Amino acid sequence: MILDLYTCLWNEARLLPYFLDHYGPHCRRIVVMDDGSTDGTLEILAAHPAVEIRRMPRERDSWVLAVARWKNEGWKESYDADWVIHLTVDEIVGPDLTVALERHQAAGATVLRPRGFDMIAEDDADPATVDVGVFNPQYSKPCLFRPDKITNLTLAPGSHDASFEGEVVLVEPEDLILRHYRYLGREQTWARYKELDAKRRGGDKVRQFGAQYAAAREEFDASFDEALANAERVPS
Repeated sequence: MILDLYTCLWNEARLLPYFLDHYGPHCRRIVVMDDGSTDGTLEILAAHPAVEIRRMPRERDSWVLAVARWKNEGWKESYDADWVIHLTVDEIVGPDLTVALERHQAAGATVLRPRGFDMIAEDDADPATVDVGVFNPQYSKPCLFRPDKITNLTLAPGSHDASFEGEVVLVEPEDLILRHYRYLGREQTWARYKELDAKRRGGDKVRQFGAQYAAAREEFDASFDEALANAERVPS
């Protein structure tokens, strides 16, 4: 079973080792579009045998639209793969990814939409130890598809939804979960939000892409507290 992964990132040295440890055994290729990382991300990527590094174009009006444009076309390199997965470094799909993909391929599925959960920890934590979160329909996204059956992909801004053309058989699998490691430490998450807000371009701000990163501290804390209060153990 051949799986190729596509992701865009910037300064993700904190989560990248966990991401690569999880997906490395399942993937033939991990294709990464980097936006000028300076925190050791590039060195971590370069040390992994499955990683292929691409560079984000410097001239652009919107980070979100630039990512969507690349993901809409880049996957076509993987015409000979069984599955393609597109996601961000804080998103982990499992468990037993290869086994699940083989099962769904045999059953005729061509697009998979795992259930999505925002994972949360009050303090900085190893993501491997965080097992509580909140169901989030926005992160129940169609991130897996079969490139031999799909002829065209159009991602919505932010990549939370997509439209597909071709032989589309969409399945919401019970055996796969997307864990979105959104809140790994209150202070660490707040600091990351401020970094990402500073990366937003004019086109992002006009369109309100990434507006959550510009939230006031009180609004951020309220959102964090609500997620923490409602967190439950995420099924494995």
